[in-house]
This record gives sequence, structure tokens and C-alpha cells, in this order.
Amino acid sequence: MGNVSTFGTYTMAKLGIYAAQKALDVVGNNISNVNTEGYTRQYVDQISLNMGASDRMLSKLDTRIGSGALVESISQRRDEYLDLRYRASQSSVGATETMVDGLNQIADILDEVNKGDDGAGVLEARFNEMIQMMERLNTEGAGKDEFDTLFRSSAASLVDTIRSYAGQLDTIMETQTDRLRNQVEEVNKIIDQIQDLNVSIRRTDIYGGNCLELKDERNLLLDQLSTYIKINASYEKEYVGENRYVDKLVIKTGNDPQRTFVDGIFASHFSIRTITPTEDREVRDADTGELRTITLKGEPYEDPLFNINISEMRDPDGRVKIVKTYDQGPVQVTQEENPPEGKEPELIAEYGPTVYPTIYTTAEQAANAQVKLNAQLTGDQRFFVDEESGESRELKYEIMHDENTNGYLVIRTEIFRGEVQCSDTELYGAIQSQRELVTKSSVFSTAEELEADPNAATKRGIPYYQKALDVLANRMATLLNGANVSTNDGGVLFSNTGDADTWGQSGEEGDELINAHNISISKSWANGSFRVETSQYKDDRSTAKENLNRILNILINDQVYVPQAGGLYDDAVSTEVFFTGTFQELLTNHMSGTLAEDIMISQSMLENHELVSNDLYVNREGVSGVDLNDEAMDMMVYQKSFAAACRLMTVYDEMLDKLINGTAV
Repeated sequence: MGNVSTFGTYTMAKLGIYAAQKALDVVGNNISNVNTEGYTRQYVDQISLNMGASDRMLSKLDTRIGSGALVESISQRRDEYLDLRYRASQSSVGATETMVDGLNQIADILDEVNKGDDGAGVLEARFNEMIQMMERLNTEGAGKDEFDTLFRSSAASLVDTIRSYAGQLDTIMETQTDRLRNQVEEVNKIIDQIQDLNVSIRRTDIYGGNCLELKDERNLLLDQLSTYIKINASYEKEYVGENRYVDKLVIKTGNDPQRTFVDGIFASHFSIRTITPTEDREVRDADTGELRTITLKGEPYEDPLFNINISEMRDPDGRVKIVKTYDQGPVQVTQEENPPEGKEPELIAEYGPTVYPTIYTTAEQAANAQVKLNAQLTGDQRFFVDEESGESRELKYEIMHDENTNGYLVIRTEIFRGEVQCSDTELYGAIQSQRELVTKSSVFSTAEELEADPNAATKRGIPYYQKALDVLANRMATLLNGANVSTNDGGVLFSNTGDADTWGQSGEEGDELINAHNISISKSWANGSFRVETSQYKDDRSTAKENLNRILNILINDQVYVPQAGGLYDDAVSTEVFFTGTFQELLTNHMSGTLAEDIMISQSMLENHELVSNDLYVNREGVSGVDLNDEAMDMMVYQKSFAAACRLMTVYDEMLDKLINGTAV
């Protein structure tokens, strides 16, 4: 028999019509979504239908053909390898773009080109003015109050500008720190959306539905997530019962060690690590007079290194999950007695002691929930009931055999994992660059910072420029104060507060060292109680000007700068000189020059990363995107297939009409 039946030819033509119509529907859907962001081109999975088996007395002259075509499913055209490469490039784009943006904000303050008088920088112009006033004081105004007033006014203008720069850097630090918090919140929002989509996709897959649009939305979220964190997204098979498996999305961090933060319907959150300060203190009991130790706790605060934590993984109902392995020792493996006819005997694991793995079904039960297992385990799995919640759970185990048929029982179950802290160099992407912008201080790095990141001494964020400006202010004030107070009647020129003559040299508590935030003209100099000393010799101050020369030389000659200058940052590990030059050159040549170099390098890297990312995007769109020319070709092909199937049915109808009505009775 060559086909199913005489009328089976109608079914063959009908299936051809259905297949062509479904393919045209898919083409129409593709064309409609040509401008939909994240949409992936769809196509039909078509198979040949073969009905029936061979007859027992099959003749070699009986020709077998198929029975038509069926559309088995609708699929997407995606290349996981291109997805992986594109998302890796996106994390590089996010990292360098964030760094360029942050450095440009610093440059808005410290870039001195053509911002001040006569094309000089603002702060550079104040230095020039101060030097000019000192030169006039030294040449024509020695001992004259009016020239001292001019020099004092120029110095006051300089310190006001330094404080202004320091305040603007503080504002940038606050802005960038808030941006880091917002980025962490944005990552968590994306993870929540991915988790919700995973739940919907899993449910749809279990019931055999089509969820391609949901997968498109999820892929779009993965692209967004990859700009913040380098990710490795993969798909694993999840057993859902009755020998059925569905795809499960697993997302891990891209660097080593890889940390899983999305596992199907379970997901983690990222957060900035908080520290709760504690202090042990001895107190004397008022009644007994005995000493006892108490622990005082302060208010939690954010980690100054802004380390990132990853929380435990939870499902939408708040239950936590992680896989933990229990090795429960050797077991005796025997064969099943009297197996059913035609069936191989199964292995039975006989294990005496009771196993007590801890199961955390909710966060509240994490401390005391226990589950008892039967002494004898058979089959591939054992269901048990949580004694705390009454919830039925599945415990999976494996038996690893040795040569003596004894085995080793390996039990795997779902256990609370707890929060983990990412290392200083573990993440990569926009969040990592944002962290470095608000934490890295280059040559000012402490032992703690270098332990967390061995390359910290080569990375410059906002703290580096803040501390370099502090060193500039402190070094200048310390040298000029030292020159003036070394004379017989000299006073402090610069103070750590405009209301006093202190400058952080007394060693008393509260006497803060001079820095860019507090540098001021001293109170006594400001009210005219003293002036810049002309000479260090009291009886010859009208003619000798060696002190004025010394102060002028301090302003115009090279100085040596080390991270611990003036005792400001004596916790810095590096003791090497990081710059030698005048105060102006520390600002213009070193700080502004280094900043310009960092921006140039970061901008060049960003352009390269964007070029690679754009190329990968184009390649990916060549696979996944909708091309109207291809759709037009497919539309013509499927339209002709539809017309041919309709014509085939007409021909079959004419043949059967002739057979039934035209054959002589």
C-alpha cells in the first residue's frame, strides 16, 4: 500500500497548506517587528510526516512515501557564541565609558587650560599673582605695610581658590558615590526582571507553550546587565519530573572565581558591603566592683573601599537555594533479589546510620531545620518531609562504586549559602570602574588597599587628585610658615582655620594639619598684627632681605613631593618621590598632565572597545536580526508553496471525482 488511504492525499495537501500558512504568519511577524528592539528573527521547524509501519507481507514493488509536512515548533535564530562575545565587549565599553565620564568631571575642575587670566589657568594665575607681589615686596616694598597687604591679598585669593577646588572635588566624590549606589540598584532591578522572566519562561516551557518574545526581553536585559558586570550566561537542563527537562538560565560573574548569582528561578542581589563597628570595653560593676567586658556597637556604615557583596540566592517566594554536598561514607551495594522477568536486577544501597543534612526552607528556619533520611536508600532519589515546615522535598544522591562493590554515598541537597564578598579585582564593567573612581589613590595607597588590589598604586581615582591637592596646600603652607616663624618676630602666615594662628604643628588634639580644605590666612596676619618678615635679624630688618629672598625662592624653585608630605598621609605605603617641581608645576604639569594622559588613554580604549562591540553587534544582527530582503524572499517561497499546495488539493479533487463519478459502474 503506497499511502495511508485514498483520501490520505487530501490530508497531505491540507498539511502543506497549513505549513505554508504558518510559515507566512512567521514571516509576517518578523516583518512587523523589524524595528522592535531586541527582537530575534523567528523561523518554522518543519518536519516530514511518515504514517504507519511496513506491512508484514511487504512487496518490493510497494513504494513508500511520506504523508505530508508538519510544523513542529517556532524557533529563533541566535548564536550563543556571538552573544557571549558581544556581552564581554559591552562590559569593556561600560568600564571605559564610566571611567572617561568620571575623569572628564575631574578635568572640568583641574584642567587649567585657558581658564584664567591671560590664557593661564585659574589657580595658576593666582600663583603668578602671588609671586609678582612677593617680587615687588622684595624689590621696592620691603618693610612697607601697603606692599605686605598686596602680598597678603594675593595669598588670600590663592587659598580661596584652592579651597574652592577641594570643595568641587568633594562634590564630584559625592556625586560619583551616589552613582555607584544607583548602579548597584539598577543591577538588582535588572536581576529581578530576569528572575521574573525565568519563572514565566519555565512555566510556559513546562506546559509546552511558546515564549520566544519573553526570551527576547530576557536577552535584552542580559545585554544591559553586561555593561555593569562582566557576565557568563549559559543554559542548563533542569529536571522537572516525569523524565522532562527544560532549559534553565544560569548567570555567573565573568572573572575568576565565577560566582553564580542567577540560577533559574533563584537569584541574588548585589550590595555595597556595610561594616558594623564594635568595641570591647572594660567596665566596673557598680554593685560588686568587679570588672567585666562589654561590646559596644556603633551605627553600620559603608565600606570605605566600597567592596561589593552578593547575597544568598532566593526564589520569588523568598526561599533560598544552593547546592551543597555531603559525603556520608561507605555503603554496601547489593543486587535486587528476584527481579521481574526480562529485567536486570537493580542495585540497592544499604546504609545504616541516619543522615542529618540541614535544610533551610526559609531564612527564619535556617538555624534549626533538620531532615531525617531512611536508613535504606533505593532507586535514584528519595522524597522526605521537612520536620519544621512539613514541606515535601527531594534529596538526590549518587553511589560511586569501587572494585569490591562497596560504594560511597554522595548526597546533594539545596542548602542556604549565605552572603559572599567579592574581592577588589573580581568584578569588571561599569560598577568596577565606578568603584575605582571613588576609591583609588595611586601613590597614596595604604597597606590595606594594596592587599586588596596589588595594582592599586597604578590606579588613579578622585581620591588621588584630592590628596595631591592636599599635599600642594600643605607643602606650600608648611614651607612659607617655617620661613617666616624662624625669624625673631615672625608669625604664622597660613592657618588650618581663619579664626586662629594654628597650623597643625602643636601635636595637640584637634590641631588639624593644613590641607586643601582648611588652608586659610592666619588670623594675626589677616588683621595686621604682623607682616612678612624682611630679615631674620631684628636689628637689621630694614636693610637685609634674606627672608624675603628665601620666601621668593620657595615660590619659584623646585620642591620635592612624597605621599607622606607634612604628615598628611603617613599611612601611605610608598615613600618614593612622586613629583619634583614648583607648586605651579605640581598642578599644571603633574596633576593636570596626568589627568589629561589618563583621559586620552581611557578615551582611546573606549573607542577601540566601541568599535569591537559595534562589529560584534552587526555580526549578531546578521544572524538574529530581521532582514527585509530575506523576509521578502521567504514570503515569495512560502506563497508559492501555499499556492502549490492548494493546486495539489484541486488536482486530488479532480482525480477522485473522476475515480468516483466517472468510472463505469
